[in-house]
Amino acid sequence: ALTLSLCSHDENFAFLRRADAGDEAVVLENPKTVEYQVCRSTLMPGLLKAIRENRGHTLPLKMFEVGDVVFKNPARVLGTQNQRRACAMFTNTSAQFEVISGLLDTLMTSLNTPHRKENGGYYLEAADIPTYLPGRSANIVYVTQSGSKGILGSIGVLHPEVLRSFELEYPVSSFEINIEPFL
Repeated sequence: ALTLSLCSHDENFAFLRRADAGDEAVVLENPKTVEYQVCRSTLMPGLLKAIRENRGHTLPLKMFEVGDVVFKNPARVLGTQNQRRACAMFTNTSAQFEVISGLLDTLMTSLNTPHRKENGGYYLEAADIPTYLPGRSANIVYVTQSGSKGILGSIGVLHPEVLRSFELEYPVSSFEINIEPFL
């Protein structure tokens, strides 16, 4: 999918059950409509809206996007910074988490990053992420060649409140990662 870079504040935060500390999203000063208030800081709202608009199609629905998100960064000249991300979603009558997990493994393998806790690998670490169901989410941790660790993104089954916010009736499993370290 190729979704819009602007979205509403609610779609970027409240609909995804994320808190807004005020230091992440770039807010437009004079938006023409409430649908385009902020630059997206996650790819999820656009893909969830795409699933909503295509929910009449035969299940399962499989969507992905590789694109930029924007964050505030006062150290930069314009006060913002882009980050390239990849996000994928799978929806069906059941969540089938193994499908999205397998896609993540395939993507990481194509990036020469095996599933391991050693240098140059990645692994999943259980985490309580509000966007996802409790007990059904994890951080995706990347271990660099030098051995340092960092969180690339997250994976899980979306929370029912997120599904209701985007008017979806079937479970959705998803992951989103920062792909900048691989570029």
